[in-house]
Amino acid sequence: MQPTMNKADQAFFKNIVDGDWVEFCDNLYELLTMLLLDARTPLKRVRKVAKGLKEQECLDFRTLHSMDTEFITALLKDLSYPWNRQKAKLFAQKLPFRSEQELFDATYEQIDAIKGIGPKLASLWMRIVHDEDRPVIDTHVYRWLTEERGYDVPLAKYDVLSELMRREAEMRNVSVQELDRILVSNGISKRQHLPMLPVPPISREASS
Repeated sequence: MQPTMNKADQAFFKNIVDGDWVEFCDNLYELLTMLLLDARTPLKRVRKVAKGLKEQECLDFRTLHSMDTEFITALLKDLSYPWNRQKAKLFAQKLPFRSEQELFDATYEQIDAIKGIGPKLASLWMRIVHDEDRPVIDTHVYRWLTEERGYDVPLAKYDVLSELMRREAEMRNVSVQELDRILVSNGISKRQHLPMLPVPPISREASS
């Protein structure tokens, strides 16, 4: 079984940041490795790390789990990964899944419980692996919810933010993923001083 991001997301990330690292992953353990390395790192750099680990046949979590932490640290450092020592330690943890099928069948809560994942990356996992329409609250989405929409909710309240994102998408008659893509695209475009996409307006039915 090969994990693939849905086509809209895959084209989106390739077009705006050349950062879709999912294409390097041939199994779920490789996908899990990159999920652990995704946090707080630009997509373009994560893609470089994914490519480098794949070329050295070290992308699979099970392979990294069998390696010494110091070796993994050096490996990530050579690939210019910024959190090399911190993230290398994550591959020493023992997963509760005995097979790729069990990993595929894992619930959101089980993925969230993996050290180094958390709700944002667990949501991303469910979206990539199972194509679930889950909000992924990154910096761009959070800024829009708080600064543009005026919600006074701390980032730690992920469940609340997710529900707000679902409600915003529903009021605009679009999927959560579609609204997410627009907000991320606009966040990147704003930083690069490029034209931004219009956010779908709230429907008359929702505003009445």
